[in-house]
Amino acid sequence: MTISKILIKNYIFHYEKIGSGPPILFIHGSLCDLRYWKLQIKELSNFFSVYTISLRDYWPNNYYHDLDNFSINQHALDLINFIEDVIAQKIFLVGHSRGGSIALKIAINRPDLLNKLIIAEPKLVNKFYNFDQNDNVISIASRLIQNGNINAGLSYFIDHVSGCKIWHKMSSWFKSMAIDNANTIIKQNKEQKYYIDHIDLLKIKIPILLINGELSPNIYFKTIQYLNNTLFNSNSITIHGSSHGMNIDNAKEFNKIVYNFCCMKNII
Repeated sequence: MTISKILIKNYIFHYEKIGSGPPILFIHGSLCDLRYWKLQIKELSNFFSVYTISLRDYWPNNYYHDLDNFSINQHALDLINFIEDVIAQKIFLVGHSRGGSIALKIAINRPDLLNKLIIAEPKLVNKFYNFDQNDNVISIASRLIQNGNINAGLSYFIDHVSGCKIWHKMSSWFKSMAIDNANTIIKQNKEQKYYIDHIDLLKIKIPILLINGELSPNIYFKTIQYLNNTLFNSNSITIHGSSHGMNIDNAKEFNKIVYNFCCMKNII
């Protein structure tokens, strides 16, 4: 892995670019960083210029203990600046979980930067739909981590968002990544709840693919269903034999879906 650094608005971000072709940017979710997409980089860099970036406060970026600048809005702004300053052309954008919420925010604020959008099981709150299942989970996990019970906090969080005993089954590289980013759960617990207006969703006109895992908790199916019924130009697809981490559980199918959608193949 060759990681590059870029200074954007007085903060140093770490990112990776591999391959050549149309640019595609991947946004990770909770407890993750640019390493989360290792199975996508390996395959999709044969066809795209693949960009992965660690969000503000995530490994190996500097982690600041104050709560300033940790929010969906700030992370979206950071990535808008990254797209403009580093990639400098329209992109395909892929966001997973919390990263999916960030991707939606980018699509709302700067649709001119995007060709197509892929969102996998985002968290979403507005007056029509309230995905609040994880709020108490994050609070409990945060308290465990703050008290030094890092493994217990991570296990509690992952098992609740992905399924019972998933943490126990996770690979060593994923666990190592989550441990490196454990403190971000403390910030996530205290960040302002991300609210996305139903009307703003109606304004998004770019093609969107919504992805869920076949074995994911039911709340994600409800989220994808709501978005698919709301968005102007969307389709949804389920990845078989996978839970919330579908890009790891079934990387081959996930990568094929991303490639086909971006290249205008019929996958629905």
